[in-house]
Amino acid sequence: MKNLSVFTTLLLVLLVVCAEGQSTKIPLVEHFSNTPCPICQGSRAGIYEDLAKVEGKVNHITFHRGSPYPDCELYLYNKSEQDNREGVYNNSIRGITGSPRLAVNGVPRHSSALASDIENALEENEVNVGLNMKEEGSTSRKVTLEVSNLTGTSMENLYVYAAMVEEEVNVNVDGTNYEIHDVFRKFLGDQGGSGNAVGALEGGATTEIVLDGSVPNDLSANNIYVVAWVENRVPDGDKYEIVTENSVSEKSSLLTSNNLEISKTELTISPNPASEYLNITNVSSFTPGRLKIYNISGKEVKSIVFTSQLSISDLRPGSYLLVLENEEHRVVRKFIKQ
Repeated sequence: MKNLSVFTTLLLVLLVVCAEGQSTKIPLVEHFSNTPCPICQGSRAGIYEDLAKVEGKVNHITFHRGSPYPDCELYLYNKSEQDNREGVYNNSIRGITGSPRLAVNGVPRHSSALASDIENALEENEVNVGLNMKEEGSTSRKVTLEVSNLTGTSMENLYVYAAMVEEEVNVNVDGTNYEIHDVFRKFLGDQGGSGNAVGALEGGATTEIVLDGSVPNDLSANNIYVVAWVENRVPDGDKYEIVTENSVSEKSSLLTSNNLEISKTELTISPNPASEYLNITNVSSFTPGRLKIYNISGKEVKSIVFTSQLSISDLRPGSYLLVLENEEHRVVRKFIKQ
């Protein structure tokens, strides 16, 4: 996450486990690709279109394979860790059999099935594992993961991952430029793509796992964020079934430690999308003293004394978070700059 000197004090990125033992479940989309592969490049626009429809509801990470072209530059950047992640799938009941493959919550399928697979994943109501994440650092990253077994029985095959992901990478293949999103760069911890075993976790229990690592010197820390997930490798004969139980990143689950839930009828921002100004209409009892704007990757881009009409003409087009706060509470709203 970017500008972490702000985020470590302001934002706790988490999935909240409430008193009834429930939790939000965020699907994980693992995108296995290869840059010189024309099929991969040809399908990318459709994949991104499907992902754009569920922005903020899923986490996405792109791994690059050595197949069918071992000279893929994004594969060569960290091939051992990417080979290990692919190996986890290939040792399961469902391997990565071609490119591109999109695994939604641990089930790899053809890219043409992505939209329906995401839709089905978002409809899943049963949440077995809660996942909280707090991140610290900038050029060095440390995440504290809280893994909670929300079932009444022990789980013995849970593994956690925390991956450094670059938001956008531009590559040139045979004279054509391509923009690739959410590119895997490095795992935190020492598991190297094989996952950190949680160990036996009794029903209702929570365990804490700390993972850390340094952002590679050739990458900008400002362009790196962390995606974390927990998977269950359910035994199936001499193999296992991969079930991604939960995932988290600042893109999908941005909450604050003293966040207020105020209905949109009481606190409204308009127009949305907007190009020049945002108008803030507040008829609630909450009195904001300051407002801040963060881009979708977590970098603070504006901080001013509260005003009911806010100029956004200087912002680049895209998605943003507007944070209204006083000394006790804050309210978060999402908006789109055209």
